[in-house]
Amino acid sequence: MEVLRIVIQPITEASKYLLVTTKRQASYLVYCKKYVENLRSEGEKLKWKINDVQRLVEVAERNNEVINDTVQGWLANAQGIIADVQRLDDQAQGNLRCFHLRLRYKMGKEAKKKIATVLGLQNDGDFTSISCPNRNTNIEFLPDGDFYKFESTELAMKQVMDAVKDEDKNIIGVYGMGGVGKTTLVKQVAKLVKNESLYEEVVMVLLSKNPDPKGIQDDIAKQLGMRLEDGSIHMRACELSKRLNQPKNVLIILDNLWDRLELADLGIPIPRGKEHKGCKIIITTRDMEVCDIMESPAKIEVKVLPEQDSWRLFREKAGGVVDTFASHDLPRKVAKECGGLPIAIVTLGRALRNKEELVWKNALLELRRSNPVNIKDMNEKVFTSLEMSYNYLESEEAKSLFLLCSLFEEGYHISMNDLIRYGMGEGLFSNVNTLEEASFKVHALIGKLKASSLLLERESDNRVKMHDLVRNAATSIATRYEHGFFVKIGAGLKEWPENENLKECKRISLAQNNIESLPWKGITK
Repeated sequence: MEVLRIVIQPITEASKYLLVTTKRQASYLVYCKKYVENLRSEGEKLKWKINDVQRLVEVAERNNEVINDTVQGWLANAQGIIADVQRLDDQAQGNLRCFHLRLRYKMGKEAKKKIATVLGLQNDGDFTSISCPNRNTNIEFLPDGDFYKFESTELAMKQVMDAVKDEDKNIIGVYGMGGVGKTTLVKQVAKLVKNESLYEEVVMVLLSKNPDPKGIQDDIAKQLGMRLEDGSIHMRACELSKRLNQPKNVLIILDNLWDRLELADLGIPIPRGKEHKGCKIIITTRDMEVCDIMESPAKIEVKVLPEQDSWRLFREKAGGVVDTFASHDLPRKVAKECGGLPIAIVTLGRALRNKEELVWKNALLELRRSNPVNIKDMNEKVFTSLEMSYNYLESEEAKSLFLLCSLFEEGYHISMNDLIRYGMGEGLFSNVNTLEEASFKVHALIGKLKASSLLLERESDNRVKMHDLVRNAATSIATRYEHGFFVKIGAGLKEWPENENLKECKRISLAQNNIESLPWKGITK
């Protein structure tokens, strides 16, 4: 009996296996139609799943997020299977009614296997996340804006790039007057740094006059692909610091800084020597003193364009109309009024593009009289930008001295001694009793105005000069009612101006006019 059991058991097991196999193979033939219909049904469900995932992907892409590799792979596989399902369904539509057994068997077998694959893809399509934040999207896709590669701008860019590559210069200060192109320059630097793979990550944050610490932390974190939890500034700073102290080197650009920013309080490692050499900081500011209080070992000034570069830029913006005027030097005179300031050159060129000659003559007249009311965007973009530097002066004495400079004609080299005497006479300085003390005060205030790019450096220490457009902005501010200025320099006046507001004015400048007599009526000789 034992021998018989040994012989029969394997035969029985083999028979069972053969029966199961035969049954399965037969099912492909018998249930072919059912399998194809089930495949069609499950394929439709997979299509719905694909559409759902695809919509989520489109939303993520609109937000500049990076789609996860698993999602992209799943979509490719799912769309490939749907193509197979459609092919098999089309094939079945024409052959299910025929009695070609071999073909029905083949279709049934393939449909059965495809159902398992489709069901697996349906389960795999339940993603917990579709994408992740895209790092440095603000750098990768920055528009070029109004950056032009002149010799003068290339020099400033080279200086910044040299400092970026210098391990000993971990804080780089880029300064210059409003509208000179600091932001545009550092955007180009950021792109160049990424293209040359000098830094693995580049972060750029635009600051306001009163920066929001949490806002700065969030901007930096988002660009680094991390999310800071709500909490105290200190706790968030700890998390950000951990990330910035990782081996990956990071370039952080803080644009439009007006005062000292406590980097450590935000979680930004303070670069000292070669410590944290993987973290470098670029700041842009209108005030050179901000570079000093941020302890920047590299200070790079972005200067106005020289006359030749200014004309090339202005000509490009104004178009071919500059060659059509009877007054051939008119366009160059207008361009010269911009004083090499890129924001003014671009704004004025666009405003006058393809305009007739009389419009150009009127624009020149308005610019020379510091009243460009009919020139599109000049007040909004140019004068507002320059006035911001004035508004952010903390010292009222510095503001008063700045406005005092508007009494002098365009291009005039203003004597320090004149400013000392006028300031003393006006009582502008507090706690000053002697001319010597006034001299100390004026020199300190002039230094502040120069650092804020509101006055220009001169070879002589005893004289200063204003940029033409800064002077226009100063005149615009000074002649507002509350300041008591009346300035009509070079206005072509032949008689004393009839103006009721003159009664309230404390400071009057009528230089470069042709007034032959003064209105002595009411004035005690």
